[in-house]
Amino acid sequence: MRKSFVLLILLLVCFPLMSRAAEGQGCGTTVSEARTEAAAELSRYLYTMVDTTVITTLSDSGNGVEASFYQGTQVSSNMPLLGVTYNDRYTGGIWTSTARIDSEKSLPLYFEALDPVVADLVMPDLTGIGSAEAAALLNAVLERFDEYRKLRYVVSALGGSYEKQPSVTEAEIRSVLIRVNGTVDSLAKAASILTAGCAYDGIYVELPLPAADNVASDFSIIFADALKSRLGGKTVGTMQAAGYFLNTRYSEDSSGDLFVVAELSDRSGRGVFSSSVTVPAFLVRGLSLYADGYEFRKSQNSGQSVINDLRIFIRINGGSGSGTFRVGDELFVEVKASQPCSFYIVGYVFDEEGNEFSYLFPVSAGQTGNDLFVGRIGSENVGRWVVINPSVNGYVIPLEIEPPLGVETLQVYASTTDDYTEFLSRIPAWTETEEFFVITGEPQQVLSKTRALNIKKAASAARAVSCAEASVTYRSVR
Repeated sequence: MRKSFVLLILLLVCFPLMSRAAEGQGCGTTVSEARTEAAAELSRYLYTMVDTTVITTLSDSGNGVEASFYQGTQVSSNMPLLGVTYNDRYTGGIWTSTARIDSEKSLPLYFEALDPVVADLVMPDLTGIGSAEAAALLNAVLERFDEYRKLRYVVSALGGSYEKQPSVTEAEIRSVLIRVNGTVDSLAKAASILTAGCAYDGIYVELPLPAADNVASDFSIIFADALKSRLGGKTVGTMQAAGYFLNTRYSEDSSGDLFVVAELSDRSGRGVFSSSVTVPAFLVRGLSLYADGYEFRKSQNSGQSVINDLRIFIRINGGSGSGTFRVGDELFVEVKASQPCSFYIVGYVFDEEGNEFSYLFPVSAGQTGNDLFVGRIGSENVGRWVVINPSVNGYVIPLEIEPPLGVETLQVYASTTDDYTEFLSRIPAWTETEEFFVITGEPQQVLSKTRALNIKKAASAARAVSCAEASVTYRSVR
């Protein structure tokens, strides 16, 4: 007998009368922390998904449970949130907040915000001014185009339609900017253009990242060095010593050229300087623009085994930094949950030697079998970050970066079930090797089947059971 379960992910839910809404949840020890996390989750969901309801379909035809996901287009950064409402709850010393945005309340606000942006999207008068001033004016228009795209995107996601069009295209502005800046014949020249006019000191240069990914590529590392070289003594080596942070994103057009946008912000997050440059395709030929496992991460973002209101979070080293670590660096992995729950973690590895595999992360030292991989967030730790590194006699053992290097994703799966035996049955089959507890199958297959197994088990539980997942990705380099 064929079974089907359909999980409507809460991201963009369709309601009667074509109204649409999206939600995000957060938790913390203060209402401010919970709201900030909820808004960030909502913005990330809008960032990763298309303007249709995301559906995860599970089916069991007798050959095992499979999951399929509808893939969405990604955009360049987190989405602006207008008209957000919050539902806050305080239970057992922990705040839980739900951030909600809906078309009825928010669409008029987005239309109102779009009008002045479109009015600014015109070709500036460059008559009689120098190249530096001309470049600044053109970059200002490109910044407004970025606002325009993001606002239009959310309007579309909420089922709306904005008809007004700019009087000039982004391509036309870029074309003039290229002529003003002169020929970009090296990455050093591109870095020079991007940082020209930046008069600030104490800058921490973050690794440039693809618009549709959050993992550094080969290009990211090389171009970061070019930016540091150009800024020279204005840079600092650690985030703690920085007064300003240079965040750079890039996207590839149909011809292979890269459009690179840089924004400098202070410690409060306020933008103080921005610029852009187009890097010709021939300068990046042979360089990887996306880290290994990019297609896997797109699938990972397109569906989640989320049922009911449990939320789980995972981060590395406090969530600070660019997510890129070097040999010898030490890592501390933390999880946080909005309710008491059990969890286990699957690691997905894409190393520099071309190996791709999945493994189970041991979180309970001294246990055997599947018990080795199960952790527990008790009521005393709800809403708090908990380090899950292995520990011996109370000493937490850091995880050290060592070869083979590459890209790794840690994905946590959690459930509120109190049936421990049932939860153990969700853990995929594994084989112990010298270094890992390896799961059979390629990462994409493991992701699909593990999600399907978690959703199916929760959906068929005798009573209400919530389940959730979250992930963090990092890259290791020499």
